[in-house]
Amino acid sequence: MGFGWIKRDIEYPQHHPECIAKPVEQVLVQQVDRTSRRQVKDLYLLPQDAYKKALDRMNLEARQLGLSVEECFPEWPKLRQQYCRLRKQAVMAKQQEKWQMMMINSGGIIEDMPPSYLRYRYQQMQGPRKRGRPRKDSFTDDFILPQPNSPTEEINFTINKVGNKQKINFHNEERNKHIDEVVNSLHLQQQLQREDSQNNEQMSTNTNDEDAIVDV
Repeated sequence: MGFGWIKRDIEYPQHHPECIAKPVEQVLVQQVDRTSRRQVKDLYLLPQDAYKKALDRMNLEARQLGLSVEECFPEWPKLRQQYCRLRKQAVMAKQQEKWQMMMINSGGIIEDMPPSYLRYRYQQMQGPRKRGRPRKDSFTDDFILPQPNSPTEEINFTINKVGNKQKINFHNEERNKHIDEVVNSLHLQQQLQREDSQNNEQMSTNTNDEDAIVDV
């Protein structure tokens, strides 16, 4: 120690005595896998394409170090579920952000809607969960869940915290149109209520001013 600073050789650093060095194979696999997962999460590559790119990089690195790729890097069936889960989460977040921007551009007010309704509306856009291989969407080129095949469905439609519920039966092709009509009508009602409250407040202030003038 010197003047409160630890003296050490920066050019030749030493590990802690209790530090255990990891094998080269383990470090290489972690680096390659971390990079491929980041590319999947950032929507740069599809899961299988990211795995192929990681496998090519692993082949190059292993050839230089004299290692066996089969013993180091896991096979695609072992990583498929994890990579597809990352892709699905990233796509759902991207689509939810896009839907919110569409609502804002169309005049919708996101702040006035409770989080429970936003989650419900997004789930209705996605459709209920269904097992099976995901497919690509035309406007995002990303993986999403398949749409339901049932002709009709029943939904409990919750709007605000007061507890107004509407029970709706409709067909799949009329689902989004009907919900949009309900939302627009509710927005119109809220706007009319706000205008009425503002008018009442203004009238009350005017009457108070007149009473004050008469008293004088």
